[in-house]
Amino acid sequence: MNWNDILWLGSVCFALCGIEPAWIAWKTKRSDLPWSLLVLWFFGELIYIINSFVIDSYAMLFNYGINFICLIILIYYRVRPWLK
Repeated sequence: MNWNDILWLGSVCFALCGIEPAWIAWKTKRSDLPWSLLVLWFFGELIYIINSFVIDSYAMLFNYGINFICLIILIYYRVRPWLK
């Protein structure tokens, strides 16, 4: 196992971390995560997605891409009550 394999393994593990809260939000149609967490997570993901393109790291881009999708789901269900 080389370093790239370990990087991919870590990226998959981190990507899976965002799936559970997004799944719970989708099933319950609500997200109770605090805005401070969602906003900081959003900007952190955005910065690291850009960085992943710059350094050409597909493993990191996979992780941040999956987490960004999960984050969008969480933000949607956090904002949803105000959209009605």
